[in-house]
Amino acid sequence: MNAALRAALERLAALPRLLVASDYDGVLSPIVREPSKAYPLPGAMAVLEGLAALPDTTVALVSGRARRDLVTLSGAPDRVLLV
Repeated sequence: MNAALRAALERLAALPRLLVASDYDGVLSPIVREPSKAYPLPGAMAVLEGLAALPDTTVALVSGRARRDLVTLSGAPDRVLLV
């Protein structure tokens, strides 16, 4: 890990509260021709769930999709906010 990235992560870890927000399509799931087949990459939801379990950390999954579709496709745990 380079020094600049290490320093940025150390500053981030020192914050009293943290918001982690991620887009869904193209970030946690690949871009696919059929939107109903955009499933999360292996381990992606586990990472978000792990982050959401950290103290003083809020995790949000952001998408232009209808919330009900995002719930169905992502399988995001309840502690991850869907926006």
